[in-house]
Amino acid sequence: MRGVRTSILPAGCLVVCVILYGVAIAGIYDAGVNKAYPVKQAIEWNWRARATNNLLDMSTNLNRSLVLLEPFRGNPVWWFPTPDTDFDQIKLNIEETRNTAVIVASTEAIGSFGYQQAVQNLQETIIEINEHLDVTLLWFKWTPAAAFLFIVFLLVSLIGAFGALVDEDFAIAFGVVWLLGGLAWLIALTIVP
Repeated sequence: MRGVRTSILPAGCLVVCVILYGVAIAGIYDAGVNKAYPVKQAIEWNWRARATNNLLDMSTNLNRSLVLLEPFRGNPVWWFPTPDTDFDQIKLNIEETRNTAVIVASTEAIGSFGYQQAVQNLQETIIEINEHLDVTLLWFKWTPAAAFLFIVFLLVSLIGAFGALVDEDFAIAFGVVWLLGGLAWLIALTIVP
């Protein structure tokens, strides 16, 4: 019976490790491609809006940013969320900035003091908006599911370490899977946007 138990434990640990790595890498890919990439594009349109001195060009670029942020709702932060990372609030701030740009462009001449002051104020607002969007990017990868997977990974690693003390062949197999999976996980975190 002892031989059966020691062969089931290592095999189970290896299977769980492979599944954990697969789920984690798929989650990282999904977070990077389907969520983070459109937000990064929106941030770039905001930077283009900030770079111009023409309020109508600024509003056009802010509109492009809003289109990219349209599918996002609510707050991605699940651990003590703040209004700074709430997508609905961020989009409202972008809309207000865009509307202000259009109103000032229609009431002030381009070279006037009021026009230039509005450009400077809106450029500062855009910097703050982008800072808030940058903070949300982190929370696409740090989800409750990611926290759960990390805890399971730690538990499997501990069980695997104890299993490696019992069986030398398992130690080699578990070590290879653990290292290769860890490398794949780190590469996925580095490559995916």
